[in-house]
Parts: sequence; structure tokens; C-alpha cells
Amino acid sequence: METPAADGVRIAMAAPVRGPGLEGDDSVVEVKEAYAQDWVAGVCGGGSGTNVHLRIQLCEGVKLMRFFYAGRSAPLTRRKDCVFVARFAGKANGPEELMERWGGRVGGGPGDPEPPRPPPVQEEEVIPYDLADGEAVITYTLDEEPREVKIRGVETRPMIPYM
Repeated sequence: METPAADGVRIAMAAPVRGPGLEGDDSVVEVKEAYAQDWVAGVCGGGSGTNVHLRIQLCEGVKLMRFFYAGRSAPLTRRKDCVFVARFAGKANGPEELMERWGGRVGGGPGDPEPPRPPPVQEEEVIPYDLADGEAVITYTLDEEPREVKIRGVETRPMIPYM
């Protein structure tokens, strides 16, 4: 069951069900589970970020487009039949931090590997939704018609520190 909001977003009410999952009420995009998990690489310069994992039941003709969460957006990538992930890069343990450790030098001393080049400057993203903590929006098309569904109750799981 869809609940239209004042801003036109279709809202899938997520409520806990058996186990850790969530059940959405949207009849086209049914969100069974949604959780966010931060991660950090165990090697210097390996990066960090947040991955949002979703278990979604889709109707025929649905194509997922973007996932909006915590003031940012990312494409949704299919991992398995009904499992999708949105990946958001973090700022910790990335090339900028590595450049600081190298003192901004473009090359190391004799025998030192060359440090990474700084990434290009990216513009700050402005998303068209005002989302509270634990809320997200999925944009999708159904038979080429653009639609969106708002999810409430995105769980936050403990960080994964890769070693």
C-alpha cells in the first residue's frame, strides 16, 4: 500500500517483522530489508565509505535508478537476485589523507614508490529530498515512467574495519 506524501513521494512504511528485516508496503518496489554499514580499508590509502544493502522484491518492468541517503545519492547495483547495494565513498583513509602523509610531494625519495595523485575536486551534491535519519528514497522507472519510493527505518549496523 502506497501512502502519497505532500511532496509527491510514495512512502513505503518500513516496520520490523520477523528477524532483522523490514517490510515495505509499496506494491511495486517492496523493501524487505535495508541497512547501512560503514567500512574502512586496512591498508593506507585503501579508502572508506558506507554501503547500504537492500533486499527488494520488484514487479515486472521496474528498473532501479538512484538511491538517496544521508544527503547523498548513488546508483543501485544488483548483487544477487533480490539484493542491491548503494556505495558511498568516505573521506577517511583516502588519497587526500595519503597525500598529507607524503607532505604533498609528487614523488618519494630513491626507492620510494610514487604517492597517489590527488583525486579531482568534486562538486558538492545537492539532493532533491529532505530526509531524516534512517530515511532514504529509491528512484525507479516502471514501464519507462519515473517513480520514487521513500523508505523509513534504514538500520545502521556496526562498522567493518577490514584488516
